[in-house]
Amino acid sequence: MSLLAMIALTFLFFTAQANAAHAVDDTVTTAPTERIQIAVEDDASPWSNNDGTGEANDLVKEIFKAANIDIDFEVVPYARCKSMAINGQTIACFSMSESAEFKDSISFSRDPLFTCSVELYARTGLTSKYKAEKDLPRGTRLGIVKGYEYPSPLSEKIATDFYAITEVNSESQLLKMLDKNRLDVAVLNLSERKRIKTFDEIKHSKLKVKAFTKIGDMNSYIGFSNSHPKGKWALAKFNEAQKHLQKRLPNSTARKHKYSLKTKHDL
Repeated sequence: MSLLAMIALTFLFFTAQANAAHAVDDTVTTAPTERIQIAVEDDASPWSNNDGTGEANDLVKEIFKAANIDIDFEVVPYARCKSMAINGQTIACFSMSESAEFKDSISFSRDPLFTCSVELYARTGLTSKYKAEKDLPRGTRLGIVKGYEYPSPLSEKIATDFYAITEVNSESQLLKMLDKNRLDVAVLNLSERKRIKTFDEIKHSKLKVKAFTKIGDMNSYIGFSNSHPKGKWALAKFNEAQKHLQKRLPNSTARKHKYSLKTKHDL
């Protein structure tokens, strides 16, 4: 065999090896695309809006896209979203926080989508009366969003008859009820961006309400149904793609968001 032929064969061999390695490395982005539907909350701006848009929605779409999965959103109230995932009526629901009620029915994503601050609001004239959650007396009219998870020890008190609980479908409703003296205290889950939006809503509607204490932070995830036939498959795909994006695409929403969680700076 001539020297030229040997060089040519060597070049072809190493080219084939490189192409094979590239194909293995990019399996997350070259497999055939699949389409699935998952449920999302309808009233948690800026994370998730009633038209299917939102920052959490964009993040979930980006991660699934990296796994070659196209997403259709079924936009529903959070309580229904959660129930659908628990009962296997949808592959996944977001955004959910960890709770004992999900022990056998839900598996959460590898990393949170975002972290929120859980805060208590009261009418402006009562914020000097209340300094902390422990100051709220038995029978306080407490407003929460139906189905939302809350940190301890508040969650334990909500489960008892300590407070007079009112459940509604959105935090906007809570603020309006608080302003009209139909509640004493409302519980809100906020990020920096959402806090600004809430301030704007209060100012625009001239609501006489104000935050008086923070009771904790909660991570929010996409939760996958353990009883849906594609739940565990979708969880594995999502986790693999999330890890892949954070490693290889430093400018992706997923990687930026992971850094933001570490620094407690919201989307």
